Amino acid sequence: MKASKLNQNIIIAYLLLIQAAVILRNAFNGTHIYLLWFCDFAPLLIVVGLIIKDNQFVKATINITLIGQAAVILGIILFMAAGIKLWDTAELFKEPVIAIIITLLLHLASMLGLILEYNKKPSRIALLYSFIMVLVFYLLTAAFSSPGQNINLVYSSDYILGFTPAYYTLSWPILVFLLVIIPTYYLQKGLYLLSRKKPIKK
Repeated sequence: MKASKLNQNIIIAYLLLIQAAVILRNAFNGTHIYLLWFCDFAPLLIVVGLIIKDNQFVKATINITLIGQAAVILGIILFMAAGIKLWDTAELFKEPVIAIIITLLLHLASMLGLILEYNKKPSRIALLYSFIMVLVFYLLTAAFSSPGQNINLVYSSDYILGFTPAYYTLSWPILVFLLVIIPTYYLQKGLYLLSRKKPIKK
């Protein structure tokens, strides 16, 4: 078995285990609705893309999750290392230790997907996939959750900005597309181009 295939199988197994752990965490906490958080569902979407060998589906998921998951990881590290409270990450440490560990491991999902897919060329179909995913989760969040839960930050941006602009909820899909998906798409495109550069021979 090639090393790349072995690495992919290991990451798929990891993502499936962490997805199962997230479902169990939410079930024990009575927070089934939290599965509507895109991050909570991302491992399964990445696995689906890898199994059906659709690189653009994987990249579409990464487009949506990478910035948010990296921000949470950064917040956890800063709080643990220096007691710095970035956004609301400190609230996580009120949870049981096992829940903290699961959340930490969950937020590595998109980075692991990126490790596998950085050398694959992103295409515009990934942008279309991303926008469709965002619309689906937007509609599900609006239909099944409340403003107080603020799942996927659909109802309020106070968590990251400290305020919520007018018409924020109505324009949420467009804002996510412009401020999250497109920058991450071009980041992936840049990583692909760097991976194509041949090392300089001495």
